[in-house]
Amino acid sequence: MSAAAIARLEASRRQLRAALLDPGLPLEGLMLQRAARCANEALQPLLEPLARKHPWLLVAGAAALGGALVAARPWRWPLLALLPTLLPAVLPGLVAGIAQKGLLEALLALLQKPVKAPPPPAP
Repeated sequence: MSAAAIARLEASRRQLRAALLDPGLPLEGLMLQRAARCANEALQPLLEPLARKHPWLLVAGAAALGGALVAARPWRWPLLALLPTLLPAVLPGLVAGIAQKGLLEALLALLQKPVKAPPPPAP
């Protein structure tokens, strides 16, 4: 391996270490961490007994779920193409709700938000 390649590899490793140790994650990273933490808190009481008794069943279920995701290819669904246009309209309310209540409660509040009805016609 040439000296230039080794220098590039070392520089890349330094950048990766700095990125992993940096506590200032972007908003997407923070939201994903919070979503993963909420999912862990919700699913751990359900999956822990199964993992203790039948760990291979849990692995097989994870593989089946991954296979179903690959077969379904949700990243190609037309609705997901609208996500970049819908996300800026929904994200501020969702983030504010997450900060106040929590992920599930914020989603439910966002879905249950009443739609303003048009005023009745004047007689």
